[in-house]
Amino acid sequence: MSISKIPLVVLFSFAYKRCITPPNPAAPKAERISNKTLNTTWYTQNMLRYARLLAGLAEVAIILAANSPDEPLSKLILDMLLFEGGNAANLRLTPATLAGGLMMIAGTLIRVVTFRYLGQFFRFEASIQKDHQLITGGPYAIVRHPSYTGLLISHVGWFLWQFGEGSWVLESGLWRTLLGKLGVLAFTVLVILGSIHLTFGRMSSEDRALQERFGPQWDRWASRVRYMVVPGVY
Repeated sequence: MSISKIPLVVLFSFAYKRCITPPNPAAPKAERISNKTLNTTWYTQNMLRYARLLAGLAEVAIILAANSPDEPLSKLILDMLLFEGGNAANLRLTPATLAGGLMMIAGTLIRVVTFRYLGQFFRFEASIQKDHQLITGGPYAIVRHPSYTGLLISHVGWFLWQFGEGSWVLESGLWRTLLGKLGVLAFTVLVILGSIHLTFGRMSSEDRALQERFGPQWDRWASRVRYMVVPGVY
């Protein structure tokens, strides 16, 4: 295991943080689409953020401790963060974790582009602002919801980075414990699958709200840009 992995941990963690951090203040309640299940701020801004932070810190701590194993603090860290069957030497860059990291970068870049195109109209809460404009250029000329394209790519990438071969969760032995398995299962169901489910619900509701607001302008755009997140697929 090389200490050179630490910059990648920092880079990919920063990219994911950028992906799930709102570029604008929260939308006023009066402007939000009236469906409580659509406003998934709790998912994206809290649980994902803390999970990313804790997992990144744990991996960096193990790498540093394993490179100075005789230090008292290193021994304490390894005792705390390595479980039965875990091996710090296996924390390495593998095809799965590298693919996950690159997906986080790609997803974040897509998100940042959509942030710039929508400007003040991009809010994490599903909303229609008083002076809202229908943005149809750039990535919005390819799919109608490119920000969700980036978000879904980043979610899958984060999952590969954290749970693939060479990751802390797998190689520390945490996955072999009952607590680890329950934690991964809960995270997968509540956060990853839950976010994906709510995201697809948001897209349909946002389309309806935009169609109601912009009428024929939205109809013309939707006739040109038929797909929501993946060109030619969905």
